[in-house]
Amino acid sequence: MSTLSIETAFIANIRFEGGSISKLHTAQDAVKDARKSGFDNSMKAAVHIKAAYTWFASVEGKAEIEAAGLSWNKTEFVAKALRYGRRTTPDLMVRLQERVEEHPTLLPKYKREQTRLANANQSAPRSLQHFDKWSRALLAEAEEAGTEATDAIEEAAVEGTSSSAQLGQFRFKNPMTGNVAANVSEAGEVATTNSRTELGEAMITFAAMCGITMNIAAIVPEFSDLSDEAAMTGEEAAMFEAA
Repeated sequence: MSTLSIETAFIANIRFEGGSISKLHTAQDAVKDARKSGFDNSMKAAVHIKAAYTWFASVEGKAEIEAAGLSWNKTEFVAKALRYGRRTTPDLMVRLQERVEEHPTLLPKYKREQTRLANANQSAPRSLQHFDKWSRALLAEAEEAGTEATDAIEEAAVEGTSSSAQLGQFRFKNPMTGNVAANVSEAGEVATTNSRTELGEAMITFAAMCGITMNIAAIVPEFSDLSDEAAMTGEEAAMFEAA
């Protein structure tokens, strides 16, 4: 679909909350890199795609388009402004962005799993379609597990540690992976059935929900892959629904 000069000029100046069409185009150009960085940049582009969709559907967006003397339907907007021949990919990107906003630990968990598989010389696809399928399966599995299983995990984590010998406790209900729990005895022994990564994710999420920016990697170096991806602002944390 060809783009007229008046449309080109208008597109270059489209601004919306959190970004612009120019920033979106920059992210799209970067997708031409290798598979790993391509997926990462596609997810970065998804932030702008979602914001662009919201802008297009808004009163302000429609007014700006009309003021420019243009008459676009959504398919034309996607093709001319967002540079996608079909709506299939951007629609998927919007759904994925909404999903990771609702479940902040989902994307970093997926990246770590693919890295683990790659390091083990196993197939490690890293694409929007694969992330969509993987994340839907994980969330369905977590929902099916229900609260009974997560409560059992919590009880098992602290079993055998008397309250009088406890130095501290940490408990957090993660809607994706279930309860995360740990007890620390006065002797410094940790009682938990969760991995250190699961504890780290839960602590980062809990801190963000309290409006605290937490760089756990500065404390525990092995969590370096969590610090940038799992940390959330207070505003982002408001979207996270604890089970």
